[in-house]
Amino acid sequence: MPNILIGATGSIATVKIPLIVNILKQSWEKISDPILHIELRNWADIMVIAPLDANTLGKIANGLCDNLLTCVLRAWNVTKPVVACPAMNTTCGDIGMGAMAEPQFIVDYTLNIINKQSG
Repeated sequence: MPNILIGATGSIATVKIPLIVNILKQSWEKISDPILHIELRNWADIMVIAPLDANTLGKIANGLCDNLLTCVLRAWNVTKPVVACPAMNTTCGDIGMGAMAEPQFIVDYTLNIINKQSG
């Protein structure tokens, strides 16, 4: 089974992370010890960033790495896929779960990539 690394940023859509993890649970393996960003990069076969907020997207676009998520991505092996799931408010005053894609869509998309790689 491939290792899936889920990165989350400061978006209201982080409330959907448990749904994503629960859907992926059958292939999920826990990491019991703290791991440096290089070890995480080496461990993961694919990375899912859900949700990806505007602040972190800007950091990634400019090569900034001031937290674990951006450090892992900066060191990422470009031959491995990254699934980015933006969740950004487009206008002020919006209320809701965030504009991120639905968890089932994210999981289906991720598993589709994994299946194409393995087969």
